[in-house]
Amino acid sequence: MPTIDSIIAEARYDLRDTNSSLYTDAELLAYANRALVQLDNVLSVLHSDWVYNEYETTLSTSNNYIDAPDNCILLRSAWIGTSELKKVTPERLYELRKYVSSSYQPQYFALKGTQILFECVPDDTYTIKVYYDKRHDPLSLGDNMPYNDEFNGAIREVIIMLADKRNENEPASDAEIYNWFADKLFANALRRKFTYKRRRLDF
Repeated sequence: MPTIDSIIAEARYDLRDTNSSLYTDAELLAYANRALVQLDNVLSVLHSDWVYNEYETTLSTSNNYIDAPDNCILLRSAWIGTSELKKVTPERLYELRKYVSSSYQPQYFALKGTQILFECVPDDTYTIKVYYDKRHDPLSLGDNMPYNDEFNGAIREVIIMLADKRNENEPASDAEIYNWFADKLFANALRRKFTYKRRRLDF
């Protein structure tokens, strides 16, 4: 499996910097991590399975919140057993709390900062299962590439783009990087979501 070091080495060929005289590894690594942040953002917006994860924890009778999973971009759904909770905004969640006068099994949830809020303190200890989009940890030199190497080429292209723009004194914004990935990944996301319809065979 390629490492970020090998992707940086490949980028240096296009940048004509094989002797590392124009760019340090640290600079090109920083560009790779900027790319990875926007790649995660685009995959999340596209509801891609690449960022989809599950997380399970316990909600006790002493709290009306739990800690969100690490690197959570957004929550897709939350469940108690087979009961799906209704997702609301933090503002709506706080409004709901005004009308709560007893403990019961929560019915609503909201993501606020690094916490998942519920409208009430539960009447029992409940196992909460959360489905969410997860952001990757920043890459360090020597790390394997993420996403099973699916987007290595795209990350390399962004490294080259950012390095070229720095050379031309035209730094690229994060919005440019996001839009670049959005254009590239739309077809990928559709392809992975496609499922064949089952046809009934009559004999």
